[in-house]
Amino acid sequence: MSVLVSEWRSLSAANQQDILELRAIYEQSWINALTAAKEQGLVSGDVFILRRFLTGALNWTTNWYKLDGGLSLEDLATEALQLALGVGE
Repeated sequence: MSVLVSEWRSLSAANQQDILELRAIYEQSWINALTAAKEQGLVSGDVFILRRFLTGALNWTTNWYKLDGGLSLEDLATEALQLALGVGE
């Protein structure tokens, strides 16, 4: 993820193109999922902005999340969904 977010500029032109194409696919997957969630009434607001907020937060997770830190990946995913959807358990 760090390559997709910030280090891609250090790659060769050909590799930059490959990474940017992969990033576009990744971002479109988010847009598609969030658009479907919005159509179902699960999220509100602008899906582009929501995608930016969510992927920004998730990208930063690599800086603080530790597998042995007491929070499982499943628990982390649950917390993220609750925050994104504005719902409790």
